Amino acid sequence: NQLPYLHNDRNTVDWRSRSRNKISNYIYPSIYNKYAELNLHSTPKIKRKYLPDSDEYKYYFKLLNHIKKCGIVRFETKLKSRLLSYLNQQLYGRIDMKILRETHEELLNVPNKLQVSKFDLMTISEQLLVAGLCPTVRSANTTAFYAVRWSHGEQFDLSKSQVQHHRCILRKIGIDLALPCDPSKFTYIKQTSESVIELSDFVAPSFYQKVNRNFTITKSLH
Repeated sequence: NQLPYLHNDRNTVDWRSRSRNKISNYIYPSIYNKYAELNLHSTPKIKRKYLPDSDEYKYYFKLLNHIKKCGIVRFETKLKSRLLSYLNQQLYGRIDMKILRETHEELLNVPNKLQVSKFDLMTISEQLLVAGLCPTVRSANTTAFYAVRWSHGEQFDLSKSQVQHHRCILRKIGIDLALPCDPSKFTYIKQTSESVIELSDFVAPSFYQKVNRNFTITKSLH
């Protein structure tokens, strides 16, 4: 009963309620770009702690580039206190992992029911730049703004040289300021291509150094 929500950085997707765009009080699943997350949080720490010619520094960036090349994403699920109370799993030491595992596996099976596609999108400004119709980002944004005003019903004086200039550029991408805008056909963002993303389990590279997380808790009785 929730809808996917793409964050502004375009590297994380989570799910929000249909009505108020709020995160659920029961469960919070998210999928994020592992390369972007590491680059944001871990890379600055590695650069401060190790020298560029150190083995640790070289190993980290070798692994980072491998993650980027493979397109690794992490699926993370947070079960919130309200859900744990509902499942009677809120007491530490009295948790039935079977119940929590079933909940987690239900979410893991979601991608098996979907076909994930990749869309390459371009704004009007980007279309103008890629086509070589505008020399700078600033000039492309200025011309694109004419298209936005046109889409809102503004009528231009076609006798003005400035309007003629921008109209000439926009006509080359299918926008004519002299004609009324058809909302059913006009879009600010153009889809340039689409491809199906094939999901698969990630296999660690041969150079990966697994961290030993085993530890022993000893109790002293007095």
